[in-house]
Amino acid sequence: MTLMGPSGSGKTTLLRLILGLGRADTGTILFRGEPLGNTRSRQFLAQVQYIQQDPYQSLNPRWPVKRLVVEPLLALGHSSLSPSLSQDASSPRLDQARMEQVLAVLEQVGLTPVRSFLDRLPSELSGGQRQRVALARALITNPRLLLADEPLSMLDFNLRRQLLDLLLKLHAEHGLAVLFVTHDPGLARYAARPILYVEKGRLQPRSSPPTFSSEVNTLLGRADRVPASPSPLAFK
Repeated sequence: MTLMGPSGSGKTTLLRLILGLGRADTGTILFRGEPLGNTRSRQFLAQVQYIQQDPYQSLNPRWPVKRLVVEPLLALGHSSLSPSLSQDASSPRLDQARMEQVLAVLEQVGLTPVRSFLDRLPSELSGGQRQRVALARALITNPRLLLADEPLSMLDFNLRRQLLDLLLKLHAEHGLAVLFVTHDPGLARYAARPILYVEKGRLQPRSSPPTFSSEVNTLLGRADRVPASPSPLAFK
């Protein structure tokens, strides 16, 4: 599902409410049919992961890729460190099971050869590679829902297409539900249907979808393949 709207319309605020980083004045948020309270359990945080907009600000510049990717498991209390823990907290020695997880998820997001990326710092990565690391970090907990907060806005068109196709592939192959946030109508139509339009903090009813630029669709390489019916990528 795509959440579309202009800057300042409340898209990121909605994601923050889902994550428990703010409180709604009214209404109830349901997850898998159950209402969410004011706090979020570790189980919930493992099932719902978040990708931020800026790959240059969302990654700790002092941590190598393997530390960045395994961090959600550490934050959720999973034991991931070998008995011979490195004294350098930024570069822990992972046990074999966790290392295999890290390698698998890096390969899943297309960072290959995977071992060549393990010890790289964010400064040694391109913008697209950084955002793939952010995606790998979100996938390491095997979530059911991915909140993608304009994750492509700082990337060029070719990288946008590659990463959007990767999200579609993850949904198709692993059943990952994605709530994709954007203010770009071309990206919205490329990414997913249905499309929800938000303005001034409210979902706006629309009898027809917004008009999309054929130029944008052409640059995205999908002008002749945009589906007329809803895409299978939808929030569950």
